[in-house]
Amino acid sequence: CALTPDRPRQQNSESLDGFFRATGEGVLNQEPTSRPVPPRLYKYQPFTERTLTNLNRREVWFARPETFNDPFDCALALRIEDPSDEELLRQLELYQEALGDRALDPVAAGYLDAEGRPTADFKDRVVGAAAEQLQGKAQENRTARGVTCFSEEPDDLLLWAHYGAGHRGFCLEFDTNTELFRKALPVRYDDGLPALNIVQALEGTAPVDWMADVLTKARCWSYEREWRVIHVEPDRPFTYDWRALTAVDFGAAMDDARTEVIALTLAGAPTRLFTFRHRTDTFALEAASIEYTPYDYQANA
Repeated sequence: CALTPDRPRQQNSESLDGFFRATGEGVLNQEPTSRPVPPRLYKYQPFTERTLTNLNRREVWFARPETFNDPFDCALALRIEDPSDEELLRQLELYQEALGDRALDPVAAGYLDAEGRPTADFKDRVVGAAAEQLQGKAQENRTARGVTCFSEEPDDLLLWAHYGAGHRGFCLEFDTNTELFRKALPVRYDDGLPALNIVQALEGTAPVDWMADVLTKARCWSYEREWRVIHVEPDRPFTYDWRALTAVDFGAAMDDARTEVIALTLAGAPTRLFTFRHRTDTFALEAASIEYTPYDYQANA
C-alpha cells in the first residue's frame, strides 16, 4: 500500500458518525476474532511538500486502492465457497418469501428435484447471483473506498527502504487509543484467495466478508505487518487529534536540514523525536532520542 499518497487537500469530515462503515450501515470495527490493535501504529513517509503539509495539518489521507503499488491489492477475485444443500434451501426459502404470491412451485420451477433436494440449476443461479454481486463489490472496494495504511513495526529495513524514501524520510508514531486509529484492522497474508460464503453474503449477514479482498494480501508482503482503516469515501483527509502523534522517527540517512524542518514544525508539541542509526554488529536499526534546540541568532550575533 502506498502509505502516503500525494493528493490535493479536500474538506475534512466534521465527525466520525457514519465515517467508517462496512458494506452495511454499521461502523467497520474489528472482527470479534481479530487481534487487538497494537498500542502504537507507524506510518512511513518520504520527505515531500505533501507529507510536510499533512504533518502540519495533522492529517492522514484515505487513498483509492487502485493507486497502490501492488496491482493485486484490493483486486482479488474471492473464492466462493461451495454452498451446502441446507444453505441453498435457506436461500430458496428467502427467495420464495420475497416473491410472495408470485412464488412458483419449487419442483415445477426446477429449483428442487423430486426428493426435495436443490438442483444443479438452482445452485448455479445462486452462485451466479453471488458472483455478480461480488464483482461489483470488488470494483467498489478498488475505486470507491478509501484506505489508509500503517505498520506495527517502526524499524523494519525494507519498510524504510520502500516507503521511507530509502531511509531518507521519516516515520510517524500514533497512539491507537485515539479516534481513527482504534478502528484499524489487521491485514491477513496468505498464499490462497479468501473465501466468501455466498449465502451469508446474499442475506447481508456477513458484511466483513465483503472486505476480505481489502484486508488480504499475498504472503510475500507479510514483512509489512500492516493495519488498515477503511473509509466509505476515497480521496479525502482525516484530521487526527494532536495527542495521537506520540513520536516522529527520522530515517538513518535523513539529513540534518530536513530533520530541523520537522522539529520546527512540531515546536511546542509533546511529540518525541528519535533518529535511527545503523547498528554496527548486525543488519538492524537502533533508535536514539534527540532534543531539538533552535539556533539562538541573538546570542550568536
